[in-house]
Amino acid sequence: MLGISEEVVAYFEDLSYGPIETLEFKSRARWIEARLGYEWADEWLEAKDDAFWSMAASTEIIPVAWVNRHSAAEYAGFLAFVTRMGSRPFLVVDVTDVEIALGKVLSPTPTFGVFNPSQIVSEALVARAAPLSASDLDSYVETWKQLQRDNAELRIVDSDRRLTSAAFSYFDEVLLSHISEEWKKCTLVVGESLQQLTGNCRWVGDLLLWARLRDIVESGQAEAEAEAEAEAEAEGDMLVMHLSRVRLPTIAANSACESSE
Repeated sequence: MLGISEEVVAYFEDLSYGPIETLEFKSRARWIEARLGYEWADEWLEAKDDAFWSMAASTEIIPVAWVNRHSAAEYAGFLAFVTRMGSRPFLVVDVTDVEIALGKVLSPTPTFGVFNPSQIVSEALVARAAPLSASDLDSYVETWKQLQRDNAELRIVDSDRRLTSAAFSYFDEVLLSHISEEWKKCTLVVGESLQQLTGNCRWVGDLLLWARLRDIVESGQAEAEAEAEAEAEAEGDMLVMHLSRVRLPTIAANSACESSE
């Protein structure tokens, strides 16, 4: 639409979760399989990871990095890119403060992914490409190095729009708030949680929330076996989101009703 012929490469990894101390692909793949339950140790994915960094950090071009700092995944990938670039020149299109029309209301965007081609053109986003100031560059690099030192299981965007380390259970409260005493499909629980977070301009991946929901159910089953009060119970195939349902345990539900009365 703009008549520009340039190659675009996208980083498929989500560095908002998992180990980032070295960004070694195999160690992250092992963590993802162990903590999230997804097969990630694939030679094709590793080659894709290598290809991205080879192209994005090439010394033969001046790359343009696009980022929305409301998204922890985009923010983390951006900081990793900035740090890897070192003193080499690059430009940045930061769309964090760009608002787009949702119906008749202008709204902030939770991720660059919500922009359609027409909006990229109408908002003149390409023209926003600019180098970072020296202070911003130093701040971003130091932030990433601190996050690497923390090497936490999760990174989130806080209320001051900073990327910070967090416990892996950080979003559990949001998930639990969408579980009731009635059976509800896991797709609905995850979807409503995503909607709430996105409405607050906090973009989180569904795979992370789905993994955490399964953890909540598994811990609930363990508590039930120990005759403790479980947080949630499930039925169906918990390996498939749309084939499973969750609800609050009867005891917890009755307690909630009594306390509300």
